[in-house]
Amino acid sequence: KVRVRQLDTSTVKSVKAFAAVLEREFEAVDILVCNAGIGGFHPERGRPAGGLTEDSVEYIFATNYLGHHLLTRLLTRDRGLMRKREGGRVVNVSSVAHRFVKEEATSGQSFIQSSRDGETTEGLYAQSKLAQISSTWEFARREEQSVAGQKTPLKFLTTHPGLISSNIWRHDASRPNDSMRQKAMDAVTSFIVRRLSLSPKQGALSTLYACTAPDLSVAVDGLCPRYVVPGANEATGLGVSWMGSRWVEPSAAATNPVLGTELWELSLALAPTQ
Repeated sequence: KVRVRQLDTSTVKSVKAFAAVLEREFEAVDILVCNAGIGGFHPERGRPAGGLTEDSVEYIFATNYLGHHLLTRLLTRDRGLMRKREGGRVVNVSSVAHRFVKEEATSGQSFIQSSRDGETTEGLYAQSKLAQISSTWEFARREEQSVAGQKTPLKFLTTHPGLISSNIWRHDASRPNDSMRQKAMDAVTSFIVRRLSLSPKQGALSTLYACTAPDLSVAVDGLCPRYVVPGANEATGLGVSWMGSRWVEPSAAATNPVLGTELWELSLALAPTQ
């Protein structure tokens, strides 16, 4: 049975309200998949990247990362719904785009400064995906330290679904100040990308793998979780398959413990649980 509940990950108020609904309606949560995401213009408010949410946080960073971080903290805290049963997993749907973040934009403060400095939509998106992977490592490190062998720790994992033919970039295809030539080039690029992209059904496979794979020994190297990417398998007729998924190492920036700590402290300040 599928239950649909409203959640806007760009606002602290909505995330807290959603967590409260879960606590009223469910006894436990076994798997949390953090998959909400935007690129370009905000789909409802029509504001460009760099615009601020009602919490005064840049939209892409808030939607793709900060809201997920808050929800994860709410569900995994002491007596949270993900503490009711052992063996739970948190899966962050990130992107290979995290590798494209410039070195000078890989400090905690840079995630705030970039929106003020006029960073491109693509740059802000890449930063949000880097933040997702970095925070996954930080959650895993803190989890191992907190349980200290007393119980089965939660598993924190990340995935890259592949280049997906979805509508995430639909509000970035036409920018008001672009020339007709730029808009035409964007349209051609969009057409080519969609021809080369995986379908949403295909893109879901790596995430399903992270949620259900029985053996995670390859996924977690000590305290450092790798992330899942789609794997080729012609036998499925889809081009990718659940069994074809594989684990790869994220970028050096994503595994930097300094960045993990800085993002953790920044997230607590921007989106407190209380």
